[in-house]
Amino acid sequence: MRNHMLRVASGGLSYMGGATDFDDSGNVDVDISGISFAAGDIAIAAVSSNQFDDNVAMTGMTELYNSGDLSPADVQGLVFTKTLIGDETVLTTVNGASLRAATIVVGIFRGFSEPTVYDSADGTTGDPNPPALTSPVSAGDWVIATGHVGDNATACSLSDADYTLVGTVGRHSAAGWDSSTIMSYRTDPSGNENPDAFFRASTNLEWAAATIVLSPV
Repeated sequence: MRNHMLRVASGGLSYMGGATDFDDSGNVDVDISGISFAAGDIAIAAVSSNQFDDNVAMTGMTELYNSGDLSPADVQGLVFTKTLIGDETVLTTVNGASLRAATIVVGIFRGFSEPTVYDSADGTTGDPNPPALTSPVSAGDWVIATGHVGDNATACSLSDADYTLVGTVGRHSAAGWDSSTIMSYRTDPSGNENPDAFFRASTNLEWAAATIVLSPV
């Protein structure tokens, strides 16, 4: 499942496109072959699961954020990043044998370095709420917000008009496991940027969220 939208801001900074997918038990393969990306572009992958797995990773990608085991429902949210070499067709989670109703959103961006600055939050009820940054953004920075839910078969939705949706996906497995992942970005953040919470239909069980800074090369 893919969505494509090239959005170019000043200085050649661009959003190249996004993709979503899910898997009911185990690893998730996300097809990015339909996105017009090139070597040096940055991929950001947000993953959610209704079962904690300490060994989950993504092939060739660096883990940026891991919520850990959000008990009692074992909800887990993760974010990975990679500088693409240009010939990738699929991004894959690995060693995720325990993942249940895993959902993933991938966004690809041009003109940035791999992100290293982020703030995160989690909670037991309410909507997934990416936190305010503890340090102000710099000129040219973009901000990415991710939300991770373990009880929402219906995909989360965007509530902040200043943000553009990369993708959102929700999954209810045959075994009764649920998860939802959402990602959005803002091209003109300011100060200690504070994204609005994402909306979800159900407000039960745990959630995680991250606010990530993309800085120009």
